[in-house]
Amino acid sequence: KRVLELGSGTGIVGMCAALLGAAATVTDLHTDVLQTNVRQNSITGPGSLRVAALFALCCPVCLISMFRDRSLSLHDLFVTKAAECGFEVKLIQEEDGVVVYRLTRTCS
Repeated sequence: KRVLELGSGTGIVGMCAALLGAAATVTDLHTDVLQTNVRQNSITGPGSLRVAALFALCCPVCLISMFRDRSLSLHDLFVTKAAECGFEVKLIQEEDGVVVYRLTRTCS
């Protein structure tokens, strides 16, 4: 089983998945805290755990959702970083305090 956790935060879900035997990849915009937490708190189990920057992943289409009450600067940073990494970013929904972006990239 493979698990891809987007916006992992602390990485607890990915760590649990690896402990249960999955090959888990945890991602976030800022991986420094995530890497530290995974390194200090991972328990050896039958699975594996990998930390990746969200934009290092190669997928043709991703959907990313965020709460609108997050700061506008975070949204600007997200869109800017995604564009720098070769994604086309399109806002596809903004409703009930949640925004959803579609990221599209061709993998080589």
